[in-house]
Amino acid sequence: MSLKRLRIRERLVETLKGKTAVGDRVFGARRIPLWQPELPCILVYTDNESVQIYSEAPREYKREVSCVVQGLIDERNLQTPLEEALDILGQEIENALKNDQFLGREADGEIERAADLIPTSVETVTENDGQNTVGKIEINLTASYYDKWVRDLSLDAGNLDQMFIEWDIVGEGIPSGNVDATDNVTGIFNA
Repeated sequence: MSLKRLRIRERLVETLKGKTAVGDRVFGARRIPLWQPELPCILVYTDNESVQIYSEAPREYKREVSCVVQGLIDERNLQTPLEEALDILGQEIENALKNDQFLGREADGEIERAADLIPTSVETVTENDGQNTVGKIEINLTASYYDKWVRDLSLDAGNLDQMFIEWDIVGEGIPSGNVDATDNVTGIFNA
């Protein structure tokens, strides 16, 4: 798991707070106890993450994390039918996300490749426990981002402060096997 997943979740929560009818009741956790006074609210969480090689040198991966934005509404005290309230909340969520579909471009003071946010599905469900009916609108998104796996050479460079390099300059696309040039590089790391 990457810290970028955490940043994506945090950024989704920031993007949604105060932009919908639920106000600041936007939580970046899936399994929190919810009581009737806390509804309506929005839960934001991440599920699976697929990883594939994007570039070999240096090794870079394209990662796609499945994000869920779930709006919950208790039917009690609603002025409109539950399904209509869910549709309105869903539209408010989508509108807020459209305004920041790349979830910001700056993290920890440095510019990085943004997480591209792509909606994949929307589902509404109502649940009744015999006394109360709670509606849920679940907006599924994919956030794509890139992650480099480059070894930090400063960790194991130790006393490396000189390198001797021999070059075989290719002529007509075929190496000759002869040393055509040499370099002696010093002062590489001062560990």
